[in-house]
Amino acid sequence: MAKRTTNGNVPLVNCNADLWSGKIDVGTPPQTFTVVFDTVNFLPSTECLVNCVGHAQHDPAASSYAKYSGQSLMLMYGAGETAGEEYVDDVFVGGCENDFLKSTCALCP
Repeated sequence: MAKRTTNGNVPLVNCNADLWSGKIDVGTPPQTFTVVFDTVNFLPSTECLVNCVGHAQHDPAASSYAKYSGQSLMLMYGAGETAGEEYVDDVFVGGCENDFLKSTCALCP
């Protein structure tokens, strides 16, 4: 497991007593995002055209590792749905590379 210089801890914030958020780093060099840790693992991208105002956006072109997977996808979640292109990039949680989250989706509606 690759590790960046941290202690491996991720401070979590309790949102409304039922959601937990924390920071992750995506890409090399890292782009930092605050995410809700749940079962939907996607990030809006710099090419996002709707519903991205005010949200940090993943820039695949800024990462030396990011690769377009060649896959289009559609995700449905509690508040609606989104669709776009899937990218694969490095994901670090608490400074440790997380292979389970390796396939992060940068979505472009």
